[in-house]
Amino acid sequence: MDDFHVNYTVETPWTTPPYVRITRRVIVDDIDECSFDVAKYTEKCPPLLPQCDTSAGAKCINTVGSYSCQCPKFTSGDGFMKDASFANIYTPKGYLGGTSCVDNHRPTIRLLGPQPKKFKVCKCGGLGRLTASDAEVSTMDAGMEELCTTQRDKYDSQLRELIKSTGGAELCATGGNPNPRPSYCVNAADETHVGIVNLTSLVAVGDPVQKSEFAWSVPYSVSDVAGNEAKRVWRDVVVEEVDLFDLESKVYADVFAEKEQEIARAVEKALEDERKNREALDVVPVTSKARKPRKTTTASEQQCPACPLCECNNMPTTDFDKERCDLYCERKVSEVRASCGAHSRFFEFFETTVPNTLFWAGFCIFALLVFIIFLRLLSTLAFNPGALMGRRQRDFQASSPAPSGYHRAVDDTPLYNRRGPDAGGGLFSPPESRGYAQSSTSPFLGTMSPQTPAGRRSNDSIYADNGIITPNRDGLLRRHNGR
Repeated sequence: MDDFHVNYTVETPWTTPPYVRITRRVIVDDIDECSFDVAKYTEKCPPLLPQCDTSAGAKCINTVGSYSCQCPKFTSGDGFMKDASFANIYTPKGYLGGTSCVDNHRPTIRLLGPQPKKFKVCKCGGLGRLTASDAEVSTMDAGMEELCTTQRDKYDSQLRELIKSTGGAELCATGGNPNPRPSYCVNAADETHVGIVNLTSLVAVGDPVQKSEFAWSVPYSVSDVAGNEAKRVWRDVVVEEVDLFDLESKVYADVFAEKEQEIARAVEKALEDERKNREALDVVPVTSKARKPRKTTTASEQQCPACPLCECNNMPTTDFDKERCDLYCERKVSEVRASCGAHSRFFEFFETTVPNTLFWAGFCIFALLVFIIFLRLLSTLAFNPGALMGRRQRDFQASSPAPSGYHRAVDDTPLYNRRGPDAGGGLFSPPESRGYAQSSTSPFLGTMSPQTPAGRRSNDSIYADNGIITPNRDGLLRRHNGR
């Protein structure tokens, strides 16, 4: 707050200078009463504690040499407790006798449901209006004037009884909600320093005030705990007399209009939710059909988090130098950046250049190709394992002598020769059809034993004897071919 100097002087005429002086420095500093420990100073020094009414929302504000109490929003007063006293010490600034903080905000009332509320009743006249012409209706109205007057005189009392018996709930009944609760007709709220307080249950529905022969106004009022009365709101009530022919159509028209209003409110709410979602996703709305995508940041645009503060708890505080600490942090950051190899820079470039969708699309295509090749290999191993051994297997089968076959097919051409000499199975080609007859080009054709009969031809008889050895009459064996 301030700095003072107190001089102490002793005269010494025999010295030069002829006095001895010493100065005492006195510093008057401010204390923060608002930060005192209440439990500690309640016993040691109660007058030092601030006397702000914190239960009413008052806040202690420290000032030079004193303090003041500030009331929160929606309240008024000096903020001091009502039993506060400052007899022996300086009275704080803003003290007005201890008025605390009193709510001064008026509640608000909002009508729900139809406004105005219309009641449709049949015109007086009875059943005669159903078949009467326009001229007859005019004559009938003149004759029914007394009946109509009696009916209309009861509208006011009937409306009062309706409000009393239903608590005002009938005033907001609709075709979609014919039996509402009284709380569905009005909403009352009071803004306080602790939040919004719902006062709907305290709303009072007054007596209707007649404005014309077929129109009334019904008042709604409410007061909060502090006695602040809300601005009174009025609901208009209209009684409409209709013919029996028009009654049903008008009721349906009102229901249809109510449905349209509900749809309009639902659409408006959906648009509001969509607008909030766009703002949350940081998407710029456009008028064209194409939507602008949300702006994304690349790895190079992203900022690294701030380095943690240097903690030198184990170092002596006398030799601490902030500049040396900053230089040390910069050197460590440079070392970490230099330790990142080429692969890190490559991955960073790959991440910022190739979109995520393209990477996953390429990976899926590669996996699909590998799966197809694997299935092809399995099918080859299962149905044509010889294809993996190449032409060596085909040559081995072709060079093997074929057994003599009986009851051959009509065409004696070997099955595997029908497709040509180059036909064969492979990993990516269909397997060849192998027969058991010997090929005409076999190297073993000329070296066959003369005792081995040739295979049957297409013109051979199935009863021809093709045996090598047959018995004779003497019981001895006879060999064919002249032997």
